[in-house]
Amino acid sequence: MSFWEDIEYLKKLLREQRWLLERFLAGEMGMGLFPETSLRPEEPLYRIEDLGDSYRVIVDLPAANPSTLKIDVLVDRIVIEAEVDIERLSESPSWTREERTIRRYHAVIHLPEPVEPRKDLIRVSRRDGLLIIVVPKMSG
Repeated sequence: MSFWEDIEYLKKLLREQRWLLERFLAGEMGMGLFPETSLRPEEPLYRIEDLGDSYRVIVDLPAANPSTLKIDVLVDRIVIEAEVDIERLSESPSWTREERTIRRYHAVIHLPEPVEPRKDLIRVSRRDGLLIIVVPKMSG
């Protein structure tokens, strides 16, 4: 390679590195460096049970903070958003380590039949890390 070919090759490498760094900083290649770009929502596991006149939707949301839980029931779907904030503290005589994990969940659960989205008819409970939503089917 000539001197100028080497320079062009180095320029190409620098462009690729800059592109990769920008993608990393934006969170496109995993966690990223900035919380606002690295907290991509995950879809929680769920199942839908037909109870005859209603549906029971069971969503796996372990350690979800009730104050961040948002549930929207529409005629054909349920939209759930939640945030889990887990703090761990490890200590020994010579050091202390504190870790914090934040997870965001987002799910759009499409229902097989239309449901009644009236809040007074919807039952929501939590048990053993599960969110349980019972919504009546639309009558008529």
